[in-house]
Amino acid sequence: MLGTATRAPGAFSYVALGDSLVAGQGGRRGYVDRLYEHLAREHPGAVLHNLGSSGATTREVLRAQLPRVSKFHANLVTLTIGTNDLTDGSSVEQVLQNLTKIVESLRATGAAVVVTNLPAVGLAPAVPAAYRAQIDGLVRAANGRIQEICRKNDATMFDLYAFSRNEIPRHPEYFSWDGYHPSDEGYQRWAEAMWLVLKDALSQRR
Repeated sequence: MLGTATRAPGAFSYVALGDSLVAGQGGRRGYVDRLYEHLAREHPGAVLHNLGSSGATTREVLRAQLPRVSKFHANLVTLTIGTNDLTDGSSVEQVLQNLTKIVESLRATGAAVVVTNLPAVGLAPAVPAAYRAQIDGLVRAANGRIQEICRKNDATMFDLYAFSRNEIPRHPEYFSWDGYHPSDEGYQRWAEAMWLVLKDALSQRR
């Protein structure tokens, strides 16, 4: 667990944790960079620390990303993680146990914490049709508990599942060339929607 951190005075600090979606794979810039642009307009001099890495799981966040957070004295932390766990064969229960540890530790920093639930991966063109219902069932099972984890830990949840279920069928261009990760258009729309939730979360921390 992280100890409670005292935020350093000065620049607004934004820390992003997670997987390839946080790293921005599939586009020139991911949703994190685009959220940072919004933040920088409201907080001149804001600093971004993007710790996301392609292929990361909740175990990787616990082992390699979470221990680095406290030194950044974050005002805001966002987290997008868990899809790789499920596609790699981890149980929903293990993912939720890890997510609980992560969110509990992040809240101890005093930062505003915004967690995305798992996206509607089954809609990705690269996912084999025979596997889509199974992965969607796992995602829905996990998402049913992620909101409760956030509620118990005073974290804000962005409903990425509902967003992707609504947007993807009408916008195939939101997928990149690999048929799995978002395109620049997809990341831009994601950031626009998430910014409204993030801005509200920050206003409640003041």
